[in-house]
Amino acid sequence: MTIDATDTQNEAGKIHQSGSELQPTLELKYELAELRHAKLLQLLARGLNQSEAAEALGVDKSTVSRDIQLIRDSAQQEIKDYIEVELPFVHKKTLSAFDEVLRQAWSIVDSYDKSDSKIMLQALRLIADVLVIRQQVYSNVQYITQAISLIAAMKGKLVA
Repeated sequence: MTIDATDTQNEAGKIHQSGSELQPTLELKYELAELRHAKLLQLLARGLNQSEAAEALGVDKSTVSRDIQLIRDSAQQEIKDYIEVELPFVHKKTLSAFDEVLRQAWSIVDSYDKSDSKIMLQALRLIADVLVIRQQVYSNVQYITQAISLIAAMKGKLVA
């Protein structure tokens, strides 16, 4: 029985025929590596060491070591991207949400009958809590910014 090349391709074109062997495409190899990385992280999170993880995955320890370095590099890039791109936007949205909560709470204070002290006290407590939390958010951003600057300075010294 001969195998036609079109019969050996799946819907996504992830396998092709090379000579008489079926060969995975680069896309399939990448997907398999990503699956292995995910499983490796699960195994390491469960406390397995590199040798045990390699045995569980059916790969050489050097493959696990390379995978760990790739995962570390990827995680560092993801954190860098989050800090540089996403965090400022999330910070801005958070502050905007705090402002809206404050507007609504002040509206409650201003519109309710002054004789109903329970509602007024709850609204004032919410205002105080939001102000404290907002200050913490500002402090955390300043701390993160200082840490990023320190890391950049340290990298600059190491390169020089």
